[in-house]
This record gives sequence, C-alpha cells and structure tokens, in this order.
Amino acid sequence: MPGLTGRVAQRRRAGVLRQGWSHLLDDYPTALAWACGGRLVMTVDSSGALTAVDAARSDIVWSVADAHEPGPVHLAVGGPSFVVSAGADGVVASRDATTGALRWRHELGAAWLDTISVSPDGSRIATAAGRYVHRWSADGGDAWNSFEHPSTVAAVAWTPGGELVTASFGAVCVFGDEPEPKTRFEWPGSLVSLVLSPDGEVVACGSQDNTVHFWRTATGTDAAMYGYPAKPNALAFDDASRLLATGGGEAVTVWVFGDGGPEGTTPGVLDAHADTVTSLAFAPRSTTLASGGRDGGVLVWRLGPDGNGDAVGFDVCDGRIEAVAWRPDGRSLAAIDASGHLTTWRTGS
Repeated sequence: MPGLTGRVAQRRRAGVLRQGWSHLLDDYPTALAWACGGRLVMTVDSSGALTAVDAARSDIVWSVADAHEPGPVHLAVGGPSFVVSAGADGVVASRDATTGALRWRHELGAAWLDTISVSPDGSRIATAAGRYVHRWSADGGDAWNSFEHPSTVAAVAWTPGGELVTASFGAVCVFGDEPEPKTRFEWPGSLVSLVLSPDGEVVACGSQDNTVHFWRTATGTDAAMYGYPAKPNALAFDDASRLLATGGGEAVTVWVFGDGGPEGTTPGVLDAHADTVTSLAFAPRSTTLASGGRDGGVLVWRLGPDGNGDAVGFDVCDGRIEAVAWRPDGRSLAAIDASGHLTTWRTGS
C-alpha cells in the first residue's frame, strides 16, 4: 500500500486527530453512518452484516449477521430513530437504530440495489435499482417506481424541499410527487456521482469523462470543470453551499461558488494523498474537510474562503479508505477501510 507523501508520511495520527478506537469487522465494510445523534456508529459489510457500535465505548450495541445476502450493501440513517439498508440481494429494510429491531422489509426480486438515500426530514426513502428508482414513505408504504431512466441510475439525493434527484447517463432528473421527472438537466455523458448544495441551488455530478458538471437549479444554466486525471467519484459541499470539494485524483480540488464563481476562477488544491481520493466530507457548520484515499490516509483540512488550506490532522489506516463521516456535532470522525476496520478519532473541531 503506498504511503502518504511529504511530511504526512513521517508520522501517524497527528494534529487535530486524537486517538479514538478501532474495531475489526467480520468482513469488508461497504457503508458507514452516525446514528442516534452521534451515540452510535453504523456499518454494513460485504457479508451482509449490519452492526451498531457505541461511539463512546466501542462496544457492539447490536448486530444482525444476515441483514442481507453477501454482496455490496448500502446504508442511510433517518433522523435519530431508524436506519435503512439496501443490498445486491434486492432487499431494502428499515430497523430501529437503537435496538436493531426490524421495522419493515421489502424484496424487489432480482433487482440489484445500487444506492439509497433518506430525505432531510426523514419522511421518504429512495433506492436505485438498474434504470429505476423506488420510493417509499418512512413507514415502508406509499411506494412508487420511477420512469425508466436511459441507463443505470448511479446516484440519488434529496433537495431540502423533499424533491428527489437522480443521476444517470445523459441527464440529471428531478422528481416531485410523480414517477415522471418534472425537470431534466441534460448532459451527453455518463454521470457517476451526485451531490446537492445544502441550499438546493446547485446540482453537481462527477462524469465518466473525468469532469465535474454542475447545474444551477433556478435557471438550468450549466458548466463543467475539466482536467481531472480520474473519474470524480467523491464530492462534498460545505453547509454554507460555498465550497465544493471534489476528488478525481490524488489531490482534492475545491471550487468556490459565489462572487461570480466557480466559472473562470482558479480552484483551491489540497495535495497530500499518494493515491486517488475516495471519500470527502465537510464537518457540520464548518469549512473543515476530511478526506480519505486509496493510500489509507485520512486527512483533516482547514480551508480558507478561496478553497485553499492546510492539513491540520492526519492518520494512516491499514487499507484503502471506503468512507469518512463526521459525528453530527463535528467533534469526532469515523472511517472504514479495506482491511475491515472501523476507526474513530476525537477532533475537537
């Protein structure tokens, strides 16, 4: 496994990243989320096991070994009360976040569920399976299936107002209460990732052609950012909807929205990883950014208004970082890696 470059390679766990705990899971972890106001850390792994770990003591609070058949499993948390998982077995299920008790379960036959998302108010759930999106209310009812997208739906997300947004080949689609899209943003390429600005004004997507494409929802105007060496699969907006952090190589590129940008401006560049960035997350109500990479590195960056910044904390895990996630209060960070570890750090940020 490549090491981190420069000063980062000389030390492990330094700066604002302070020692927390690490828990070895039974298999390769595929998803990560904080639940119950940050009291629990949730993971699923490729064996199909769903596990809730006490964030303070690292004890397993509950675990369901056969929540899904083996294969990729996705995870989302709805408010403080429930967690939803969806897998390659075509099953979507909701459980009580505190106890793990099953709330409801739906089988979609041979459908391979590629992604899952819960609306900001916790009232709706969406999963993507091939060219279709399935939507339910939080209690598992009121289901509808979307129209057939032109290709596999790569990502789904919810606007602050509860509209569903999907990304696939050729277009971003926005849905209201009907299974036909109310708005389409066209793009002649394959969109592989999706993030919405928290204010709902920007839709940004990574594309198969190594670009980041974005649309302004009020006007439909669009623009593209070029020059990435790889597909930008990792995207994150800060809570102020001003900074868009993007992967697509070893460096993190940060575009600044507002003041006429990002069109025609020079982005910030955060360069310390020795391999491709795989996950990005801004701390709540902050411009502090966490990044994880194929090199096993987890870095914390403190950014300025121009998108540039310094690494103020770093650690090296035993395998490729699959996901990083901040506790809701921003005072702890969690990551899962390809060696099977769930790791947390205290940050004080």
